[in-house]
Amino acid sequence: MNEAGFDVTPVEMDLSSRESIQALIAEGQKYGKIKILVNAAGVSPSQAPIEAILKVDLYGTAVLLEEVGKVIAPCGVGVTISSQSCWRMPALTAEQGEKLATTPTEELLSLDFLQPETIRDTLHAYQMAKRCNEKRITAQAVEWGKRGACLNDIAPGIIVTPLALDEFNGPRGDFYKNMFAKCPAGRPGTADEAANVAELLMSDKGAFITGSTFLIDGGATASYFYGPLRPEKGMIFPPLSQKSGRAAGAFRWPCRFFYSNLLLAFCLDRLHTEEEVDEVAEPYNSENSAGNVERFSQHQEKADGHQQRHGHQDAGLGLRGHARFLHE
Repeated sequence: MNEAGFDVTPVEMDLSSRESIQALIAEGQKYGKIKILVNAAGVSPSQAPIEAILKVDLYGTAVLLEEVGKVIAPCGVGVTISSQSCWRMPALTAEQGEKLATTPTEELLSLDFLQPETIRDTLHAYQMAKRCNEKRITAQAVEWGKRGACLNDIAPGIIVTPLALDEFNGPRGDFYKNMFAKCPAGRPGTADEAANVAELLMSDKGAFITGSTFLIDGGATASYFYGPLRPEKGMIFPPLSQKSGRAAGAFRWPCRFFYSNLLLAFCLDRLHTEEEVDEVAEPYNSENSAGNVERFSQHQEKADGHQQRHGHQDAGLGLRGHARFLHE
């Protein structure tokens, strides 16, 4: 990042720990007032068990929004990255929604509908966590507003990042590849396209926007409800891939590896060129194409090469990274 012309200080943090979050904030305050938060941290259904997903994606994000909200500068802005996935989850009751939005953070994981026996699988845990993110954004926007700051959420669809590659090669890989093949856009998105929305929200043009969630998924959700992605009657969750042979509890990496993924500053980093994205998406643009998982594995090498050429490292939304502050 520094070689790319940005003045940043990388600091690792455990998103599942309030103490670690507080320590990071204290470190950032050494450099001035905290004006911007971009939270792209989290684990995916193929990377962690149910308990870790709820602890990191749900509880950790709630604590982060609460703690940063105590110190965010006037006219500051925050953006959290959730997911399109929760838009496909069955509707919660009004009472459940309010509990996700307003329950004290230390009591969140004690809610009856968040207990392991009520969570179907890791995808359900992930969807519930992201639904909670959106609810907390709405409620916390009121608190942030008392300091003259704005807070919003971006719910991206399939964005080609290393995290997405895990999903493409995970137990639900075929489901996700079919998703962007049959969505109106006909392709996955790029980190830049998610960053474009974040840029709007953090600019003067977004000064009247707060407490909102922006769905940017190439129309996948629209297709899920009203198009070719509409599931068969009675099917709520995508089935596990028969091809992968991986059980729901088999994960490729230890979960602790992902706990330090947080971006506390905004930077426009081009992780993938348009040509690279087109090449990755091309096998799935045709309904007759079975796809080629190997192409997605090769995409990581291309992304790494692009980072080396341009001096960018781990700055894309949703990537393994560090916490970064944007100083005055």
